[in-house]
Amino acid sequence: MKLARIKLKEYLQLEDSDEYNFAIKFSGFFNEPIDSMGIGDVYQLKFGLVKDIQQDLADGNVNLEKQIEYLVRIKEGLDIYNCYLDEVTKTSSYLIEKIIELTEIEGEMLSSNSYNDENGLEEYYDKLAKLGVILQIRSLANNDVTKFEDIRNTNYQTCFLELYTRNIESEIHKKQLKKQK
Repeated sequence: MKLARIKLKEYLQLEDSDEYNFAIKFSGFFNEPIDSMGIGDVYQLKFGLVKDIQQDLADGNVNLEKQIEYLVRIKEGLDIYNCYLDEVTKTSSYLIEKIIELTEIEGEMLSSNSYNDENGLEEYYDKLAKLGVILQIRSLANNDVTKFEDIRNTNYQTCFLELYTRNIESEIHKKQLKKQK
């Protein structure tokens, strides 16, 4: 099966896109993670965008429509719809791969090992864990809801480094408290 190289807008206008859908789903050509659209280092993306993508991935809510939405948000000013379909899908595969890697690193570096259930609080820790993104934003905004949007628009690397620093400081503080007992 030989498919013509078409632009995203042409793909979206197809009456019957089954052959392309099959190729997008199963072909290495369409899914090879290559930053062909130049989105660059995902650590430089806006914190809010990274968190939105992470949440969509966790919810299993990442389809081509969502991927296009992400690229439009990242490549402001570029007419994504005039890019070739394979460039869009390859760049999207690259983005998703990098966000998954970033999420794994975040999980390792921002998790706390100091929770124990000696006070019967495990159920509350579980509830807080479900609020992870909002708690991160809230923490970075020092609980000032008027600063949430500023945090969402700050680059991910800056926010991640601040969260990591706070996590280390918290672990040190907890160990110091244990020593004092």
